[in-house]
Amino acid sequence: MQKIVINKPDEKLDHQIFDGLRKYSDQFTTSKWEDVEPLSIYIKDENDNLIAGLTAKSYWKVLHIDHLWVSSTQRGKHLGKQLMDIAEDEARKRECLGVVLDTMSFQAQPFYEKRGYEFIGKADIYPEGISKNYMQKKF
Repeated sequence: MQKIVINKPDEKLDHQIFDGLRKYSDQFTTSKWEDVEPLSIYIKDENDNLIAGLTAKSYWKVLHIDHLWVSSTQRGKHLGKQLMDIAEDEARKRECLGVVLDTMSFQAQPFYEKRGYEFIGKADIYPEGISKNYMQKKF
């Protein structure tokens, strides 16, 4: 038996891990990993500079938001709201049952709560009292 620890992942081996997990999971649901559909939303200024964006993917009838970012110079201009509106509209078009996401305790939990997201749990193992808060919104 050989154990390998590396800092530069092997894409082929990582794919084998994901594929093994997918095959195992497929026996428990009719939703399939093949249904994974990425979503990226970009907001650019008049000079074609990225000023806000959101990345996500839908699978198992849920939109999973990975990242939402608004440039510090553009905050307070409702760009985050616009990104979330577009993402939720797209989730509904994809016939998702809702959205899940996580946010660090110093980030945007109140923003998501105003949009109807509910806090469903946290990981509080991070230093300096920081936690990762998990949230969901059912349609």
